[in-house]
This record gives sequence, structure tokens and C-alpha cells, in this order.
Amino acid sequence: MQIINLTKDYYYWRPTEDTLIKAMREVSFFFHDYGCYRVWRGGSSITPCFSEHDHNLLFSIMEQIPIFLVDQSLCRKSFRIGFIGHGMEITVPNDEFIAESVDMDDMFKDMEDGICEDVPCNDEVDPDLDLPYDGIERQPSCNHGPKKHWSVFDLLGAYIRQYPAFRTYDMTESWPQIFIWVDKIFSITGDNYNHFTALLSQVIAHELMHAFMDIDLLGCDHFRGFRIKQKLYTLKEECLANALSLLMLKPCFDKGQWKFVTDFVKTQPFAYKLGLDYAMAGERTVEEALHSWLRIKETGEVDKNVLMYWLHYLFEKKAYDGQQLELYEEGLVWPKGVYRYKSNMYSDDGVAVKVIKDYFKTKKGKLSRQDMKDVFPDSINEDYNVFIDYPELKHFEAKKSNSQRSIYEGHFLACLDGDLVICDYWHPNSMPAFVDNAKKSGFEIEMFGW
Repeated sequence: MQIINLTKDYYYWRPTEDTLIKAMREVSFFFHDYGCYRVWRGGSSITPCFSEHDHNLLFSIMEQIPIFLVDQSLCRKSFRIGFIGHGMEITVPNDEFIAESVDMDDMFKDMEDGICEDVPCNDEVDPDLDLPYDGIERQPSCNHGPKKHWSVFDLLGAYIRQYPAFRTYDMTESWPQIFIWVDKIFSITGDNYNHFTALLSQVIAHELMHAFMDIDLLGCDHFRGFRIKQKLYTLKEECLANALSLLMLKPCFDKGQWKFVTDFVKTQPFAYKLGLDYAMAGERTVEEALHSWLRIKETGEVDKNVLMYWLHYLFEKKAYDGQQLELYEEGLVWPKGVYRYKSNMYSDDGVAVKVIKDYFKTKKGKLSRQDMKDVFPDSINEDYNVFIDYPELKHFEAKKSNSQRSIYEGHFLACLDGDLVICDYWHPNSMPAFVDNAKKSGFEIEMFGW
């Protein structure tokens, strides 16, 4: 088989109705946002190099990255290819990736000392991982320490970063590249052309999402003297690459294509299957996950306690709740915004409302308005009163201004002498006082990052 440079003909297929190209042309949700504005989280920023008015972010990436269609017979063979006025040397990578197994015990142990290895980030593959896979346990190359358990990832595609020359914008020596093993995709789909085009599109989109999450390619100005540990990197990177690609392509798949691709994803290793769970949880959940992952890749910082709870939640093998996943992702980079109560994650206002309602339930509703106000006094919320009497009052008045907040039906308490409404807004600065107050009534709330 000859190598096919898919990107070379990109100008010709831009107007076509091909599934992948149609999806990339029409996609308009949060992919565009991340390429177009500075992302702020707790004082950190990620500044992509793309224009604020560029509505073709993925096409912009494609213009910079050659996509090669290959088969297994070409693995580890080298070629010289012409690309955008330059000659480039390429070597088709191995179609199997050897990595340490990812299970809960291994992951927790790996995370005990943090998420980063205190070594320079040189973008070179760990020599221990570049070994032919034969299904046996391997000892570390230094011949001491615990055994490592290896697993093989049978790749359908690969994104090769090809640094460090790219960091200096010297595009003549190295270039990010994508390789797609078309013969392996065909072996999965057979001669069903509808399934073949769907899976081929999803695999290419998956690799493009790796490029999309490459903070060097996005022009992030940073200095990293660390490398994120491989198990966490593999888990989060592959999860998001699958989630992003599925969200992008879903509107362009017919029902048969979508079912075939999602059924295939369900047979993949855990990290890839998790991407489908994130995609099904919705765009907002994936958006928060993308925020947290880019921040982690840029800074190497994450709240260790939130990370451990998140990992435990993932490996419980339960149905994943989109709201819970979103809160975990927020907490990974902005821990002061989330709280853990009765094994669930909550936002600041969410935990306040939940605890107050739970307290009311423990007393079986046999409390007056004043009883509730005595237990949760207005002093613990610096912006609004904790309760208002209803129907005497129809909204909450800010303590420091004339602004008002509406009331919500789910926040009513039927007291002995009338209804109370619980305030739906709690400033983060009010939360330490609220948590301390709740502990006096026997409620344990875990705070992160304070």
C-alpha cells in the first residue's frame, strides 16, 4: 500500500458531504470557544494562537497536520514526503502501544505522590514502554522495585507530536502527524461501506482531538519541567479524545452509523469507553473536563483529594451522572467551588440547600420558621438572608445592594406556622461559616482547597 496524504487534498473535500468533513465544517459549539478566547480558571490561562474570528478551528489544525492513511505493513518504515512546500521525513509508528495497566489500585498508588513525575518533559516515549508486547509481566529496566503490569493498546490511529522543533516554529525539520491504519478499520467493519466511513471518520476525529488538546500546538506560552504520569494522562486524554470526537460527529451520523460506532467504543479499553459516558453526559460536562485537562497539562496542578474521589467514582462501575462528573471536573482545578456531602459532590449553593432540607427532614417538619432561623442564622450568608417568609416576601433582597433574587419551588419548607424559602445563592466566602454551622447540627461536609 502507498501512503495516502489525506490533508494534501483538503481544499478539494472541504465543500463535500463526507461525514467527517461535514461535521468539521458545521460544528459550532464549544470547540470554537477554546480556540478563540483566553480560558481563565483560578488565575491560569491557556492562550490558543487562533484568531478570535476563526470559525474553522479544526480546519486550521488540519492545515498544519498531515493525516496519513496507512496499513500495518508500513509500520516502522521511513519515507520522505512533500508537504506544503517542504520535504519531510516520516516514520510510520508501531500500531500497538504498550502501557501500564490502569486499574483502581494501581491508579491510587500511582497518584499517592502527586500527578507529575519530577523529570524534564522531553516528549520522548519512555523506553520501558517501547517494547514488543508478549503478554508477560515486565521488570523495570533497572531490575529493582515492584513489577509493572503491562497492557497493549491496539491502535487504529496515532497522533505524533514531533517536537521540539515545532516549539521554535521551524516547520522544515519536524511536524505533528496523524497516522490512520485503514486496513485495521476495514477488518472491523468488513465491506459495510456505511460503517466503514463512520468508524474511519471517528478515528480521524479522535486523533484530531489529541491535536486540539495539544497545548504546544495551540500556542500556549508556558514552561514545563514536569511530565504528567502516564496512567492519568492515558485515562484523561483518551477519554476526552473519544468524547469530543463523538460529540462532533453525532449530528452527522445516521442512526445505524451512530449505533455501530458507539457499540464499538463499548468494546474498547476503559479510558475510551469512559469517553462515551462523558459524551452521553452532555456538552457541559465535556466542556468542564476540557477546561480541567488543559489546565492540568499547562500547570501540573490538581487538587489531590478531589482527584482521588473522582478516580474512585469512575472505577465504581456505576452509571455515571453528568452533573456529578461536571462537579468533579470543576473541583479538579477550582476546588473551592465544590463540596462533598454523603458521598456526593455539590456546588456551594447546592450543598447549602441540601443540608438545610435534610435538617428539616430529620425533625419531620415539626419546626417553626423561627426554629429554622435559629439553627441557620442570616449571619452565615454574607450576601442574602438564609430564609424568607412566604408569601409575605416574594424574593430575596441583597444585604449590600438593592438587587433581588427569585425563589424556586424546590426550596420551600412547610413549617408549622407557614412556608420558608431557602436562599439559592451562597457566595464562596460564606461557605466556611455555613460548614462550621452545619457541623454543630451533626452534618459532615468536606471542603476542598480552603
